[in-house]
Amino acid sequence: VPFVRILKNGPSGWVSVHDSVAVNASGFESFDMDGDNDRDFILSGVDESGSPFTKAFFNQGDFYFTTQEAGTAIAGITTRADINHDGLFDVRVSGKDGGGRSVLKTILNTGSDFHVRDSVSFVHALQMINADFDSDGLVDLQFFGFADGDTLNVVTGINIADPLVHRNVRHQSVGDFDRDGDLDVFQLLDKRGVFSLTLLEN
Repeated sequence: VPFVRILKNGPSGWVSVHDSVAVNASGFESFDMDGDNDRDFILSGVDESGSPFTKAFFNQGDFYFTTQEAGTAIAGITTRADINHDGLFDVRVSGKDGGGRSVLKTILNTGSDFHVRDSVSFVHALQMINADFDSDGLVDLQFFGFADGDTLNVVTGINIADPLVHRNVRHQSVGDFDRDGDLDVFQLLDKRGVFSLTLLEN
């Protein structure tokens, strides 16, 4: 049975604590969700019954966690950012819902519960990066994956919608490589076993 294990480091080394979770996880984010200075976490994946799983785990201290549904259950990947600029981290999840449909959801964190701000159907991400790509102070999304069966690689936000090279992309990362204050995109390309590197300047 797949487990997400919480390990405690003590005099006898690392030991598994009682709050280990029977989930085959595909997405994991750890941060202080409720502002109490304790480390909480969100898991996305598949539970023991094979159903999608997306839950928040609130740290109550001494390795005890209370759980709460975090929007609609999805088995997929996750990424976090303060999307609505309220000082709390929010989460985006992309994967399969209970009906086997591909979906991308933005889940807003209020500090005590979660609600879905928006949902995009027929979209399945292989990679998501939250960042301010156009330097407008707002969080944008770099999305690489599939939409309606087509490969999609795009930076999208309130003030930006830029397509990126998607053919033969194996991996991507972002950073300000030329120190001009704007985030650039670094791509690893695989064309029939021949690897190459491409830097897309922003």
